[in-house]
Amino acid sequence: MGLLCFACSCGTGGKKVVPDKAGATVIALTDSVRTDTVDLGRIHAGEVIRRDLSLRNGSDRPMIILSAATNCGCTTVDFEREPVQPGAEAGFVFEFDSKGFSGYQLKHITLRTTLSKQPFTLVVIGEVE
Repeated sequence: MGLLCFACSCGTGGKKVVPDKAGATVIALTDSVRTDTVDLGRIHAGEVIRRDLSLRNGSDRPMIILSAATNCGCTTVDFEREPVQPGAEAGFVFEFDSKGFSGYQLKHITLRTTLSKQPFTLVVIGEVE
C-alpha cells in the first residue's frame, strides 16, 4: 500500500489514535456515483481518528485509484494502488487529527480513479468537543 500524507508531518507525534471500532465500511465507486459521507461523530479535541474503509469497484471494468487529495492538512490517506477488478474491494484508510479544532468539522477527500474523469468526493463530518 502506498501512503500519501497531506499533513505538515506524518505520524501522530505521540497523540492518541482512536481506531475504527466498527470495522471497515464499504463504499461502492461507480462511474455514476460521485459522493458519499462518513460521520465521525463526537471527537475529543486532540484525538486522531482513524477510519478503515473498503472501496468496492461497482463498475464492469477494472479500476485503479490514481490519486487522493484532501482539503485540509489535518487529514491523511492511505490506499491500495493495485487494479481492483469489478465487484472486488480495495483498502482505504484516512486519519483526521483534531488538534486545534473545535465544533462542527467538514472535510473532503477527493479520489481520482480510472472509472471516470470526474472525481469521487468522500465527505467527512464530525463534532470536536
